[in-house]
Amino acid sequence: MMDVKEAFSYPFEDDDWAIKLLIGTVFVFIPIVNFFSKGYAYTVFKAAVNNEELYMPEWDDFKGYFIRGFWVFFIQLCYYFIPLFLILFGVGLAVGGWYFYDLKNGDEFIVVAFMGIFFFLIGLILAFIAIALYPMALANYAKSGERFGEAFRLFDIISKIFMVFGDYVIAYLIMFCVVFFISLLTILPFIGLLFSIANLFLIFYLYYLVWFGLIGRACSKAFIGDVGSVPVVPGK
Repeated sequence: MMDVKEAFSYPFEDDDWAIKLLIGTVFVFIPIVNFFSKGYAYTVFKAAVNNEELYMPEWDDFKGYFIRGFWVFFIQLCYYFIPLFLILFGVGLAVGGWYFYDLKNGDEFIVVAFMGIFFFLIGLILAFIAIALYPMALANYAKSGERFGEAFRLFDIISKIFMVFGDYVIAYLIMFCVVFFISLLTILPFIGLLFSIANLFLIFYLYYLVWFGLIGRACSKAFIGDVGSVPVVPGK
């Protein structure tokens, strides 16, 4: 069973947790610069996958964080590009089809609209599959010494997910519940705005540090006894 408390508490065990969180939070909101935050979180993820103690790295390896963050982003893009394209393409077809049907009353536009719905649903299904595969794909990449091709060994990735299916699902459910609860707080009258502002400061903490630590621990059990594992080294 995963130590859920560890994933939420480890950032605050660092003496400089406030400044480290602030730096990561600022980087998150800046395009391209947010590669630093991704690379930083990947360092945490790698430690989690290697069953090492979770910790807040020092912000002293900006080149390394940026490079690792770029590859994390690129792997993520490879998994999500087709689903996102199909979803956006489907929405465009559906909206355009219904618009021109109302404008010109042409039956052919209904066909276009339903084609859009079809592409949207296919994209949505592929998006859920990509969301499920991506963490273990990143774990495969990390454990292989960061060989890019290891992130796309789909049969190996799927088999590893089933090896840790229970913890994998629990990690997703925990984050879903946390996000759902925070979303509810943001729509409360009067204080919703305050929670919305507070949520901005939680993005790096929850979606980078907590999530990467939590899902990394879940993935780690699929690699127990793996002689090819590569230990994490601070700054590497």
